[in-house]
Amino acid sequence: MRISTSFFYSQGLKNMLDQQAKLLRVQDQLGQGVKNLSPSDDPSASARVLGLNQSITKIDQYEENAIYAKQRLELEESTLDSVSLVLQRVRELAVQAGNIGTGDIQTRNAITSEIKQRIDELLNLANTRDVNGDYLFSGFKSKTQPFFTDGAGSYTYNGDQGQMNIKIGNTRQVAVSDSGADVFQKIRLGNGDFSVDQGLVNTGTGVITQGSVSSSKDFVAHDYMMQFRKVDELYSAKFTTAVVPASIDYSGAPATFDISVNDAAPVAVNFNQNMSGQPPLVVAKAVAAQINTDVGREVVKGYVDASGNMVLETLEKNGESSNMTFSNLGGTAAGLGIAAINVTGTNPPLDAERFFDIIDLTLSPGSITTADIGVAGVDIFDADQPAVITGTADLSLGADFDTGAPTTISLNVNGDIQTLNLSGVHNAANLTGYLQSEVNTAYGEDAVIVTRNGAGNIIFTTEESGSDIDLEVLGFSNNVLGLVANDYDSGVSRNNQLSVFIDGSKSPVDIELTSGLGITSAAIAAEINAATGLNATAPNSPVTNEIAINSDQFGQTDAASLVFQGNALETLGINSLNTIVGQPAREFSADTSFVFDGHEVSLEGEPEGEDVFTVKASRYQDIFTSLQGLVDNLENPPNDENGASRLAQLGQAVGNALENIGQSQEGIVDVRTGIGARLNSIESQEDQNFAQQNQLQKVRSDLVDLDYAEAISQLNFQMTALQAAQQSFAQVQQLSLFDFL
Repeated sequence: MRISTSFFYSQGLKNMLDQQAKLLRVQDQLGQGVKNLSPSDDPSASARVLGLNQSITKIDQYEENAIYAKQRLELEESTLDSVSLVLQRVRELAVQAGNIGTGDIQTRNAITSEIKQRIDELLNLANTRDVNGDYLFSGFKSKTQPFFTDGAGSYTYNGDQGQMNIKIGNTRQVAVSDSGADVFQKIRLGNGDFSVDQGLVNTGTGVITQGSVSSSKDFVAHDYMMQFRKVDELYSAKFTTAVVPASIDYSGAPATFDISVNDAAPVAVNFNQNMSGQPPLVVAKAVAAQINTDVGREVVKGYVDASGNMVLETLEKNGESSNMTFSNLGGTAAGLGIAAINVTGTNPPLDAERFFDIIDLTLSPGSITTADIGVAGVDIFDADQPAVITGTADLSLGADFDTGAPTTISLNVNGDIQTLNLSGVHNAANLTGYLQSEVNTAYGEDAVIVTRNGAGNIIFTTEESGSDIDLEVLGFSNNVLGLVANDYDSGVSRNNQLSVFIDGSKSPVDIELTSGLGITSAAIAAEINAATGLNATAPNSPVTNEIAINSDQFGQTDAASLVFQGNALETLGINSLNTIVGQPAREFSADTSFVFDGHEVSLEGEPEGEDVFTVKASRYQDIFTSLQGLVDNLENPPNDENGASRLAQLGQAVGNALENIGQSQEGIVDVRTGIGARLNSIESQEDQNFAQQNQLQKVRSDLVDLDYAEAISQLNFQMTALQAAQQSFAQVQQLSLFDFL
C-alpha cells in the first residue's frame, strides 16, 4: 500500500489539532468548575439539573415565606401578650372597684378613668399593623381597619372571618393571621355555658353567683328567669269532684249550694242551665261562670283534670288562708259532683318570707298544645273586640324612660289625640301601674287598659269593644316600649287571624280561620295543616278539645320551633312566644345552691319581692362591650336613696365583668396556644426544607460540579498527548523527499 507524503502531513496535523481541542475543553472545565459546558454534552443530565434548579428555587421561596410567617406570628403573639396584660390590669381594677362601698367616689372615678384608658389601649392593640402596613386582625381585608368605636361605648368590627394562609412546604401551609372576630368578639359570656344577671331595677340586695353546670347530661341550654314573689301569691284553693259532672238538663232540676271564698260570707248559687249532651269541660266552665255571676266577681275558674273530674280553683289568693267552702247543698248538687267541703291552698306553707319561680324563657322545640276550644254552639272566632296595640320590647325586667332622648308617645283613641310624656325608671312590679296612670290622666279612667304579656310586651287595650273603636300610634320618641309607627287596630271582629313562624323562618305563614257556630278542634287543625303543612291533630277526647301542633316532620329536631302571632292566640290559648315553662315555686334561702336543668347557682344577699334574676345560655359578646358595661356601672355609683340595692347591682356587674374577663383571657390563651403550635410547625418545616434542599443540591452537584482531581489528571494527560502529537508531526515533516533534491 502506498501512502503519500501529504497524507502523513495532514494526518499529523489533525492529531495535533484534536489534542489541542481536548486540552482546551479540559482547561474550560477547570475554569468553569463544571462537567458539561453545554446541554448537548449530556442532554439527560441537563434536563435533570433544570428540574433540580426549579425545586431548589421553590424551597428558597418557602424559606422566605417561613421567615415572613414567623415575623408576623411573633408580632401577633407579642400583641396578644400585651392584650393579656391589659386584661389582667382591668381585672385588678374591677376587684378594687368591687371592694369600694357607697363612699370613696374619688377612688371609683380614678378606677373608671383607668379602665377607659385600658379599653382605648386594647382597641389600639386590636388595630395593630405589621411591617407591610397590613392589619393583623382584619381577616382577608388586611388593608381595612378592623375595629371602630363611636365614642359612646359602641364598637363595630369591619374585618371578615378570613384567616390568611401561606405555603411553607410542598404539602404544608400555615395560617399567619387570626380574624378579630375570633380573637376579640367570639367571647362566651359568663362561665362559658351560661351567664347570669339581675333585673334592671331590683330593689333588694340579692346577687346571683356565676354558677356552674351541675350535670352535663341534664344540662339544657335555655334561658331562664328566677322571679321572686310575695308569699301570699303562692296559695290557691282547689276543689276536685269525685265524679265526672253529669251532662243533663239542670234547668229542670237545678243544683243549689252556698259557697264561701276566703272566709267571705256564703253566697247562694243556683245552677239551672241545660247541659244535656255537653262535654264535661263545658259543664265545669258553666258552673264556674254561674258561681262568679252569683258572687258578683271573678272568684273561681273551672276545668277538668286528666280523669275528667271537675276542678274549681280560686282566683283570689290570700296567703296561707286561701280557702273555699261548699255548704247547704240542694237539688242535683251531689250529681254535679259538689260536696259539702272546706278546701284550703294546696301548696305547702313556706317558712321563708320569699320564694321564687324558675321560668324557662326559651322556645319549646317543635310542638305546642292549645287550650280547650271546643265549645259547641258558640262561634269562638266571631265577637266584637277591643282595639289592641302591643309593643315589641321585652320589659320583663322593667323600663328606663330617662336614658337617651325624652320618651313620648302620641296616641289616637277614637279621634282623641293625646301625647304621653314618660319619665323615671320603673321595675317590673310598678311599670304597668305607672303607664296606666299616665293613660288615665290623658284619656280618663279606664278608657285604655295597660297590661303586659308573658313575653314582657306592654299592651294597650281599649275598654270598649265594637267596630267603631279605634286605637292608633301616631308617633313616639325614645321608643322604649318597642312600638311600631302608625300601628293601628280597631274593634272590628278579626280574631280569626293566626300566623306562625316555623323552625326559625323569618317569614310567617298566615292562616285565616273559619268563623261559624260550633267550629270543632278537628276542623281548626285541618285548616292549620292545609295552610302550613304542620302536623296538627285534634285528639277528640271526650274530656277536652285541644289541638296538638308539632313540626317534627321537618326533620330539624335540634332547631325546631313554632312561634305564633295573631289575634286568634287568646281564643286558642296559644302563648305568642310558646315559651313559658314553669317549675314549682322554691323557697329562698341565702347562700343555698339551686339546681335546675343541669344548672347550679346560688343567691347572696336579700332579694325583695318582684326582683328578677336571669340565667341565660352563654352567647358571644365582644370584649370591648363587656368592659364598657363595667364602666357604665361604675359611672352610676350608689347613693343615699338607692345605696343598698345599687351596691348589689354594682357587685353583680363586677362579678359578671370578672367572669367575662376570665373568658376573654382564656380565649386569648387559646389563640396564643394556636400561634405557638404554628411557630413550631414552621420550625419543623424549615428543618425539612433544609434537609431537602441539601439533598437536592448534592444531587445537582453530582450532575454539574467538576471532579478537579480527575480533571487535573486529564489535563496532564492531554498536555502529554499534545506534546507527543507535536513531536510526531515534527518528525513527519523531516521525511519529505524534497529535502534531497
